[in-house]
Amino acid sequence: MKLDEITSLVCVPIVYQKESIGVLVVGKRRPDKPITESDVNLLMGIASHTASIITNSRSFTKIKESEKQYRLLANNVTDVIWVLDLDTLKFSYVSPSVKKMQGFTPEELKQIPLHEILVPDSFKKATEAISNELKIASNEGIDPGRSRILELEEYCKDGSTIWIEVTASFLFDDSMNVVGVLGVTRDISNRKLEEKEKEKLKHELRHAQKMEAIGTLAGGIAHDFNNILSSVLGFTELAMD
Repeated sequence: MKLDEITSLVCVPIVYQKESIGVLVVGKRRPDKPITESDVNLLMGIASHTASIITNSRSFTKIKESEKQYRLLANNVTDVIWVLDLDTLKFSYVSPSVKKMQGFTPEELKQIPLHEILVPDSFKKATEAISNELKIASNEGIDPGRSRILELEEYCKDGSTIWIEVTASFLFDDSMNVVGVLGVTRDISNRKLEEKEKEKLKHELRHAQKMEAIGTLAGGIAHDFNNILSSVLGFTELAMD
């Protein structure tokens, strides 16, 4: 249709949830056939359907962009991002960085229950923390921003263990019921080793200071005893004379 052939235009707003996102424009070139109310209603229906299509398309694009950014982050971060199912105490999601940290692939780790991943003392510590946090949530009300930090020891695929720092918080459904735990794990083995070395040095320093104090005390006692012994010997010689 050429512009000079158009005799009239019908413009219908494209609206989604009270927000105008465009205009549907239809040109008419037959002056002998007027535009009826039925035509306008039909165009309004088309405009409404078009609004849904545009909105869904935008939402899909945003979801794909968010998913791409999330995958980029999850694939390149050195820490391990994970989601724990509270019913099974198994991971429902683990980021690929776990391969570098523990030697497991994400799929392998998702098949292993939590009590086989953490050493016994750390498993007890973790489950007690989850239980306490659930009690706090039920007694004081749910705080979606609340998180907990724990230092735990876990197994690697080769049987060795590493120390980790876990920052975790609850995941909720639409009804604000706890459905899982979202966490980030960081390898702190080097930090724990440094802390152990510092503690060893502190122990050696305390031992050296203790031995120095004992030496000073022994020297003082020996000096005092020597003075007493000199007096005894002196009086003994006088007595013998």
